[in-house]
Amino acid sequence: MHDKLSDLQRRLQAQPQHAALHLELGHLLRAQRPQEALEAYLRAAHLLLEQGAPQDAAAVCKLALDLDARHPTPPHILARIAAGHQLPAAQAARIIAALYRLTLPELPIELDAADLIELDDPEPAPP
Repeated sequence: MHDKLSDLQRRLQAQPQHAALHLELGHLLRAQRPQEALEAYLRAAHLLLEQGAPQDAAAVCKLALDLDARHPTPPHILARIAAGHQLPAAQAARIIAALYRLTLPELPIELDAADLIELDDPEPAPP
């Protein structure tokens, strides 16, 4: 693992904006150094969001939440995704339900696409 980690850190120094390398680092560190893995996942999620890949960023947030369900950053990233990007309604519903479960775990929140206004078809503004 040490050689692979050294190689990956060298590649990250050369390409710090490469989200896939941060994701790979998270996978490598996950079992033995979970806090560092979490940081790598969060960096990857931020980069993916900045690079216009909100669905990939949401998937990486799930990996981060698997390591620390109470970490405050993944819900913020998920909220930015849900608020700032047009996503399929079903995916937006899953993100919103996940945010509710993280912030209010005692409430049994069940949402699906029918509970949301279509994100890609907003109501027209009144005249």
